[in-house]
Amino acid sequence: FRNIVHRGEALREMRRVLRVGGKLVLLELTRPSRPLMRVLHRAYGRFIPMLGCLAGNTEAYRYLIKSIDEFLKADEVTDMLKDAGFGEVQYAPHCGGVVAIFSARKAPLS
Repeated sequence: FRNIVHRGEALREMRRVLRVGGKLVLLELTRPSRPLMRVLHRAYGRFIPMLGCLAGNTEAYRYLIKSIDEFLKADEVTDMLKDAGFGEVQYAPHCGGVVAIFSARKAPLS
């Protein structure tokens, strides 16, 4: 989801193809909300491109960190899900906020 350019349009299409009551689940890498985890995540973000040297693609690893840093805040994602017509929207941070699960259901049209 982080790499989709037209996220609102993509969510509306996901909702369209789900059956009523169907569940959408997005697993995403996110910026940690806890201060200690944020510091550790920033340090990790400086280290991870070095691993790219081993893999032969430093730029891909730089892009990964940049895309996480520039990704939407949790409330912005949940608002987008609601705007796309989903109900039962939930956000669950994991691993200190480094990973997040967003879920929502397709409710019948009112």
